[in-house]
Amino acid sequence: MKLDAQQKEVAEIFSGGLRYEVPAYQRNYAWKSEQIGAFLDDLKTAYESEDDHFFGSIVLLDNGSKPFSVIDGQQRLTTIVLLLCVLRDRIAHFDDRYVMQHGHPIGLDMLMTTMLRTENNFELRYSANYKISKIFENFVLTDPSSPHRRHFTSDLSSLSTEEKRHTADLRKAHAQITKWLEAQLLPFAADEDEMKRRLYGLIVTVRAGAKLLRIVVDNEDDAFILFETLNDRGLRLTASDLLKSFTLREIQDGPTPLQAIDALDKWDDAVDVLGDFPFTKFLRHYLLSVQDQKVQAKKIFALFKEIIKAHGKNGALRNLDELTVAAGHYAIILGEKPSGDPKLDEILARINLFSETHRVFLLRIFQFGYSHEQLRRASRALEILAFRWILIGGNAQEIESLYQKVALKVTKNDGAQLDAAIQELLAVVPSDELTHAALESAAAKRDSNFRFYVLKKLNFGLTKTELVWSRKAIHIEHLAPQSPLLDAGWYEHVAPKVASVPGNPTYDDYLSQWGNLTLLEYEINSSIQNADWRTKVEGKNLEKGIDKSSIAMNADLIGLPNWTALAISARTRWIADSITAITSVANVNSDVSVGKFMP
Repeated sequence: MKLDAQQKEVAEIFSGGLRYEVPAYQRNYAWKSEQIGAFLDDLKTAYESEDDHFFGSIVLLDNGSKPFSVIDGQQRLTTIVLLLCVLRDRIAHFDDRYVMQHGHPIGLDMLMTTMLRTENNFELRYSANYKISKIFENFVLTDPSSPHRRHFTSDLSSLSTEEKRHTADLRKAHAQITKWLEAQLLPFAADEDEMKRRLYGLIVTVRAGAKLLRIVVDNEDDAFILFETLNDRGLRLTASDLLKSFTLREIQDGPTPLQAIDALDKWDDAVDVLGDFPFTKFLRHYLLSVQDQKVQAKKIFALFKEIIKAHGKNGALRNLDELTVAAGHYAIILGEKPSGDPKLDEILARINLFSETHRVFLLRIFQFGYSHEQLRRASRALEILAFRWILIGGNAQEIESLYQKVALKVTKNDGAQLDAAIQELLAVVPSDELTHAALESAAAKRDSNFRFYVLKKLNFGLTKTELVWSRKAIHIEHLAPQSPLLDAGWYEHVAPKVASVPGNPTYDDYLSQWGNLTLLEYEINSSIQNADWRTKVEGKNLEKGIDKSSIAMNADLIGLPNWTALAISARTRWIADSITAITSVANVNSDVSVGKFMP
């Protein structure tokens, strides 16, 4: 591999006829407040110390007469250009844009213009990620005096919903840098000359004090190898980035450039349909659903290269088509888009509360076009298996391998194949005895999603109605509070904080039992908090108590004179009985009613 690695000043990087563009396979601009803040802190340190400061590396592909392709470091480079533009825009506020240095006038605006445009003052030096490139040009790069300049503060309504989403981090970064610069200039607000000298000092620091390691390779193969190597060394690139790069690279060697453009749109559609879900995690589950090897994160890209090679001619396109279809199915499994069957969507939403690996099996069978009824039956079986497996502390890798093994036995839309697969999954569901023991004797799992699932299933067993909820509307309540008031009698009624006899149960032992948990509306939960039992039930002053809750599982708590260790144990047994029945293999195709809590 031939490469040129040199330390460069920012002014050298943005000089002469040099131009840069972010390749289509690169991720969107995504630096957050923390990274922006660290960058600005480093800049301030360099300014105040009047010393050089190393700001990291950039890797570039030399395309001859075309702009350099930014292989790595686009986040840093985009942020530097953002800063240059914010400095230029601030300079535009002055009528006199010259500052005197050593008896000579220096044009502040010219210092910035030469870095943002090439020497002929016509071509912009930097083209950002394609998802934001036009907005970056119109809202950031364009000179503020131009009639074509747009502003995030006044022209945001002109952007589409998708454009707003793609530019969210860019807009936040622009606002953060602008606010930071104003803070640097504020002490000199009363003296314009001092303010310009401060600006000049910051500009000199950016131009000459900020150092970057510039690595240039001169062919695409070397660039791609370096791209992979950076990822292998644990830097910012993911398997998704690598596969996108490889796919577009393979397609660009195809018959028409239009294919590459179409492929880019198709890739973005596949990513977008999954919302904020990590695309690399989807890729791993997809691989598990189509081949019989174990899939470690570091092997994802290599496995896809094998699949593309096995497809033969136009293998990258074929693989992309298959991924696009699978992403649509995965979006349904995630609940990102409806399946067309509300009952199936309810089951998927429930299981997604506590499980992820079940999606390997579902992703496999979704591709064969099974009916909603068949998909519901398979999902119900997975719900029972996944819940009980996690409850008893089953090995996560073992269950994932089982999902993969059984899924691969389904090879077409064949009801007999699917039924056999479902029966094989149900055959390893932990027994009623193990399930009951785990619920009654072990502490409630700390994962709030798992707790929500158990309590929601319990309430459904009482009412046969799904509890419509959101985290803001309904909370998990510890009936005996986690931080009891000392004068509320909790240690007397439940158990002492410290056992008087070693081995005897303590307050914390009862606190963590399933029977001590319930679901409660937010306004009630926030009202009663750590109060004594009667206040919890009846409320205080004008605030509501548990007696005003509309959640069915709370109705049988209201008449209890106190909340005690015996009541917690009894309610734990009731929950164990109820959830064991609800999640029994015998009831995989039916909804089970449960009786009321009888203390």
